[in-house]
Amino acid sequence: MNSKLLSVAIVVVLAGAGAYYYFNQAGAPQGEPSDAPRSGEVQSSVEPAVDHSAVPEAVESSSKEVVAVEEKVPDLSSCDVLFDPDTYVGKYEDYEQLLPGKDGWIFRTKQDLRQDFKFTDEDAALYRAFSDALRSRGTRLVLAVIPPRGILAGAKLPEDSDLAKGYDQAAAKASFREMVLKLNAAGVLAADVSDSKAGPAFFNHADQHWTTKGAQEMAQAVAALVKQPGVWSDKVPNEVFETRTGAEETYDGRFGEPIKDLCDMKPLPEKDVTVTTFSTGGSDGENALFGDKAAPEVVLVGTSNSKRDEFNSNFAGYLQEYLSADVLNAAISGGGMDDSMVAYLDSDAFKAHAPAYVIWEIPGYYNLGGEGMENTLRQAIPSVYGFCQEPVMQFPSQKILAGEKRVYMMQGVGDQKLEIGKVYLTVDFDKPVKKDFSVSFKTSDKESSLFKFKRRREQNGDTFYYLPVPGKLVQKGLYLKDVALNVSDYLEGLTVTARLCPIPEAVAE
Repeated sequence: MNSKLLSVAIVVVLAGAGAYYYFNQAGAPQGEPSDAPRSGEVQSSVEPAVDHSAVPEAVESSSKEVVAVEEKVPDLSSCDVLFDPDTYVGKYEDYEQLLPGKDGWIFRTKQDLRQDFKFTDEDAALYRAFSDALRSRGTRLVLAVIPPRGILAGAKLPEDSDLAKGYDQAAAKASFREMVLKLNAAGVLAADVSDSKAGPAFFNHADQHWTTKGAQEMAQAVAALVKQPGVWSDKVPNEVFETRTGAEETYDGRFGEPIKDLCDMKPLPEKDVTVTTFSTGGSDGENALFGDKAAPEVVLVGTSNSKRDEFNSNFAGYLQEYLSADVLNAAISGGGMDDSMVAYLDSDAFKAHAPAYVIWEIPGYYNLGGEGMENTLRQAIPSVYGFCQEPVMQFPSQKILAGEKRVYMMQGVGDQKLEIGKVYLTVDFDKPVKKDFSVSFKTSDKESSLFKFKRRREQNGDTFYYLPVPGKLVQKGLYLKDVALNVSDYLEGLTVTARLCPIPEAVAE
């Protein structure tokens, strides 16, 4: 037996639960398993099959009537490198700092144990500006912010760790809820599942993603929020969806890779049930009767919680069931908190049809306030308006020459005294740009700023939008003096065009 493994008796079909299940000599389980049908789920007529061939060889009791089954939880306390801060410089930065918990649970202290969700009134106002921009197109923004794992799974933290002792679960929950309340008070719909009844079962034990149960609870919370009178749009065709639970599936959690590399050990696998949502064919949409289905009026953007390869937690499917509406899943796995939103707003799908709702799934370990999200929204807001046909100013097309350091795109803009907060910038290239680039601005208060355009996954890469100054910094009488493209070698040879477009008056006021 590996000395690095700590023996814990558990159910063969459960991940990380410290419980005993017994089998008679015929191999039949005694007692009801803990993965009984969940409330609100539609069960298939075929019971999930348990693969008894995968059960480790059991040790018979002295009476030969009862056999106990064991699984091994790795004893990560013996892996010293796991507790060395230098381990998380570079390759493993996103895992800082892995902390073994109870029953096979593993936490990332920096992300899972966030306590202070700094979110100012100015941050909330910027979300409101984004929400207002979408509403000018007939779209309602809905935020599905997932609490960090510590808030719902604090009971799985180790009791003898200094890292865990410094975590105040109640304070973290209060700070998270305050952020959600500020968003709703600002007129931005934001679902709150910080009181989830699922507790630790909301999440995987060695992976940052939610389980199917967590996805289901969030979908229920979102549906309760948008189905309120005065919020739900009658332009959304009603369509009946049904969800069925299938067999259990086992897969490796995301934390397994660094654990294996650093400690030569493997966490217990994740175990969840497969869930499938499908349309029953019932719809009040005329086009659906003839097979010419209109574009969905509900769009989901987000992270790998909403779309991932190794296991489908069925968030989009649960939304379809509880909203009784078709959902376009535009989430991007590995795209962070914002790539899918910016890419969707820049897509042909959004340009052709603005849906009634955009649901934005965001893990709570990201910072929803501060500079990072501000920069995202400064791109997202003008992306809603898109390419204008009647610009306030336009910079003629120019080929970027080798050796150029800067291309001044709006010569004479200072003479126009264009008030910030009423214009936005579009930058167009004749070919997709595959890397980040930056634009510099000067304003009438003699201040200079530089903005770095991030190349987004699945974004077209030829047109970029930018709000020069966010709404919270707009001052009456402050106007643009200069706009310049900073040239990197990979931009040489491309042709660039820029224009300043007017923000719709109803939004700018």
